[in-house]
Parts: sequence; C-alpha cells; structure tokens
Amino acid sequence: MDPEPYLVLVVDDDSTIREITAVLLENNGFKVLQACNGLEALNLFEGALTPTAILLDIAMPVLDGIGFRQLQLRNPKIAGIPVILVTGDESPATSNLGAVSVLRKPVDPLKLVKELKRCCPCSERRLEASSKSGGHEHPLPPH
Repeated sequence: MDPEPYLVLVVDDDSTIREITAVLLENNGFKVLQACNGLEALNLFEGALTPTAILLDIAMPVLDGIGFRQLQLRNPKIAGIPVILVTGDESPATSNLGAVSVLRKPVDPLKLVKELKRCCPCSERRLEASSKSGGHEHPLPPH
C-alpha cells in the first residue's frame, strides 16, 4: 500500500494561481487544499485538517499573509507547519515571518516543488513514485 501523499494548503487570492499551483503539485504527488485568503485558511484548521506545508501569498483581502502567519504562530496546533511565502511583494517584512522559504512571483515550478520536498520529511521517496506517473509542470503566472 502506498503512503498517503503530503497535503499542501495553497493560500492565494488569485484563483488562477491557486488552480495552476494545485495542478502542478498534484502532478508531483501532493494532495492540495485551497483557500482564497488567510481567514479561510484559518477556518480550515478548525476541523482535524493538518497540512504538511502551507504556500502563502502576502497581499490578500480579508486577512493577508502577514496576519495569517502571526495568528498561525500563536496557535500551538498549527505553529509548526512550515510556510513557504509565494509573493510578488518585495517588502523586507517578509523576512520577519519565519517562513522556511520566500519565492518571488512568477515562481519557477521546479523550484517550488523542490522547496516543498525539502519541507516535507522523507518526501523524496514518496513523491518520486507519484511523479513518475507523469507529472507535468506549468509555470505560475505573475500576480
């Protein structure tokens, strides 16, 4: 029996970026959950959901990435989930959020998958088998 794929939460207000990212990640063996802003993402944690990693945009309505990250770090249940910032924002404030990585839009799909594999423990073996089933890569559009 194959191990469960890693679950990645993609949080971005741009539905096109969310969809393209989801296809890219699913083609590389990840399961994907999507949220259109930080508040929607936080609401997903009220169930038993615990993603392996979070891809987080900064500039979003309702609750932006900075606000989400601050609330995430205050909640012991979800504080340890690694976050990769995926943003067009050049602000130095992104360096103070404790993310494992900051990727600038437009994101290189290979780099995004590589960063996620680095964040997910033992992911190389799990994802290699899944991606051999024909993973396709699509560039992410700029935000």
